[in-house]
Amino acid sequence: MNDQYATMSVMPRLRTIAVIVVPIALAIGMSLLADSGAAEQASATVLVNDVLTAPLKEAVVEMRLVEPGLLRDTALGGKQLTISIAKKDMGRQIALQSGTFEKVGTAMTGFDGRAFLRFTPRIDGNFAVRVEYHGNEGRRTVEAAALFASWERRRPIIFVEAAALMGKQPDSVPLLPGVKLPVAVEALTTPIGGAVQQLERLTRFYFYAVYVVRSPGIDPQEFRAWLTQHDFPPGLTRVIAPGPEALRALLEEFRERGFKNIKGGVGRRRDFAEVFASERRTTVILAETGKDDEFPRKTKWATDWLMVRKHLQG
Repeated sequence: MNDQYATMSVMPRLRTIAVIVVPIALAIGMSLLADSGAAEQASATVLVNDVLTAPLKEAVVEMRLVEPGLLRDTALGGKQLTISIAKKDMGRQIALQSGTFEKVGTAMTGFDGRAFLRFTPRIDGNFAVRVEYHGNEGRRTVEAAALFASWERRRPIIFVEAAALMGKQPDSVPLLPGVKLPVAVEALTTPIGGAVQQLERLTRFYFYAVYVVRSPGIDPQEFRAWLTQHDFPPGLTRVIAPGPEALRALLEEFRERGFKNIKGGVGRRRDFAEVFASERRTTVILAETGKDDEFPRKTKWATDWLMVRKHLQG
């Protein structure tokens, strides 16, 4: 009898505990979900590529939303991105985030985190494009910027190797076999004296500029930030693999898109010179030590950027 009464007295207590525990568990679960959403918003990164087109020719702005990881990025699908484009040509204003922007549309990311938006520019020029991810209401906005290049196909283009802008182009940092971390903008060296001023004179009236990074370890957005930090004139940024094949493919890409007026290239490496010399384009190699007989015979040599400019305008 006593055991029966003992059991009956315990059951109400168990029900009372269960009534208390369930709401607490629900509250904890909701809190974890909220924290997870906040963490995703805080760590989300927007990636956007530079865009090349011509006036009145439709182009596609390609974006990606990811959560960076140590070994690989995690795609964030089903998220809405807002795309805005500057109303005016950047001119000498190389800070991509500045200026007056006009919203041109929104795009939803797919399962791979990618999103696309079609846009047709009316005039030629270098325009900043800004992509924003607002996330949940009240969260910090994540954004990225790139160049929307609406170029006249008749104007000549020069390709500038990143190594010709810096004293030494850094390599990516090995983490594990086959895994490399991107080089941060702080790790990039200071520009070679005169590079900014002479490139500004070249691009103001004569040429469009394409900045070629031949090291996959350097992140395009970090390199753009470096260019902005040091006041380089606006230009497309292209990151390609080392070696002549990737460089040839890049030149062919421009030709296929109708940009055939390639004036030449400015670089440091022999394979860079060989590609442009084989294309019969002006090939300028920046070398403080002077001429090297292993380079193509028609290579033009420069010990500073003033000589570079004179070779390209000559």
